[in-house]
Amino acid sequence: MVATPARRNSRFLNTNNSTLVISNTKPPSSSVWKKDNKPKVVVVLRDFKNWLASCIKMAERDNKEIKDIINEDKVEIYKDHFRYINDESAGIQYILYNEWVESPEYRKEICSNLGLYYTDSAINQLSPFGGGSSFDGMKYIKTAWEMTTTKRYKYMEDNPFYKAFLHQHTDALLLSNEVFGKYT
Repeated sequence: MVATPARRNSRFLNTNNSTLVISNTKPPSSSVWKKDNKPKVVVVLRDFKNWLASCIKMAERDNKEIKDIINEDKVEIYKDHFRYINDESAGIQYILYNEWVESPEYRKEICSNLGLYYTDSAINQLSPFGGGSSFDGMKYIKTAWEMTTTKRYKYMEDNPFYKAFLHQHTDALLLSNEVFGKYT
């Protein structure tokens, strides 16, 4: 999946990573990042169960402590996004990951909202950034569409940390379920 801005500089926040990441710099006059003189930020948001599952696998893959990847602070940031998800005045364009993966119409709509050119020409290309998929590494480098990224939680349902963390964070799960209902 490719969305190409008029300029190469871009700013994306991704809650799938261990921290929210802002990459590159914001050109002050870019129409991609200003709409009606308000800054526009893009946040890719996953449903809580799949986000947690991917964070745990990322910790295992990278030989890190789970608490370095997913912890109370990161869950609070995750929950904060739900305060702004329907607030257009916040200047944030949320991309619901599950919808992005499954719906070409949704991808077209988001690209249009951001003033980007829509194309699915790289839909099967896995990004090597961050080591690829937390579950599959680079296995699907040319067949990314075959990954079951909206069902990762199923592989973790028996994981004791996963179960305990979900139980501790039912508030985050409820917020997520309101937005991502069909994935719960």
